[in-house]
Amino acid sequence: MSLTKIQITEIAENLDAGLHCYVDLNEWTVESIPDPNRHSRDDERWTAEDEGPIETPQDNRRLLILRGVPKMENQQIMQRFIPTIDSRTVQDQLRAATKKKRAYKKFKDVLYKFPTVQQDWFDFNISALSDYIERRIQEVTKEPVVPTRFLHVTPVLPTEDLERDLEWYKNKLGFSALHIAQDYAVLKRAGIFIHLQWHANTLDDPLLGGSVVKFFVKNIDTLFQEMVDKGIVPPNKLTRNTPWNTHEFGLYDLNNNAIFFVEDVEF
Repeated sequence: MSLTKIQITEIAENLDAGLHCYVDLNEWTVESIPDPNRHSRDDERWTAEDEGPIETPQDNRRLLILRGVPKMENQQIMQRFIPTIDSRTVQDQLRAATKKKRAYKKFKDVLYKFPTVQQDWFDFNISALSDYIERRIQEVTKEPVVPTRFLHVTPVLPTEDLERDLEWYKNKLGFSALHIAQDYAVLKRAGIFIHLQWHANTLDDPLLGGSVVKFFVKNIDTLFQEMVDKGIVPPNKLTRNTPWNTHEFGLYDLNNNAIFFVEDVEF
C-alpha cells in the first residue's frame, strides 16, 4: 500500500501553504497542521535534516515528517521553471529574484505582476513538489541493501568412481559423508567441505577439464544483483529453492572454470 496521487498532490499543496505534513508509513494516512513558527518557505535555518522518519513511542507508528521544502530543493524548482516562460522580460525578473535574500518571497512578488505566469507557476510547482514527496517516501521506505557475506569456499572434484573415492576420503583423509546421491556426494571434516561429482570420462563427459568451486554465502541477492549490473550473468540466472535446498547461480571465468555462488535455504 502507498499514497494515492490525490494524497500526494494534497501534501504538495499543504507544503506550499506552509503546513507541516505527517505521513503514517504503516497506515498510509496523512495529517497536516499549521507551522506556528514558520510562515515562509524561504527560512534560512531550514535544512533537509529537519525532516525524516521517526518512531513514536505512544503507538509505535512510523512517521515521515515533512516540514516544508528544503531551501536547495526550492531553488532548483524555481530555476527549472524560469526557462518554461515565453517572455524574456519575465524570465530576467524571476532570475534576478532568485539571487536575492528571501528569494522565494521575491520570486512570488514578481509572479503577482503576471497572473497568467503565476498560474503556470502554481501548476509547475505542485507537480515538482509531488515528485519531491514521492522521492522522500521512496528514500525512507526502500528496503536496506544487505551486503553478501562469504562463508566458505568448497571445491567440486571430479570422480569416475564415486563409491571408491568416498572410501578413500573416509579412510585416508578422515572425511565423513554428509550427503550421497547417484552421482554427487558432500564430505566434511572439521568445518571443511569437499564435493565429489561423478563423470563418465568420455568425450561428452570428460573427467578432467575446467575446475569447479562453490562459494557459500549469506544474502545472495545482493551479490547476484551486483553480477547482473556488471553484465556477468543474465537476470534470470538465479535459481531459487533447488531440490537440495539452496539458492544459487553460476558463471565461468576466463579460463572456463565454473564458479557457483550458493546460499543454503533456511526454514
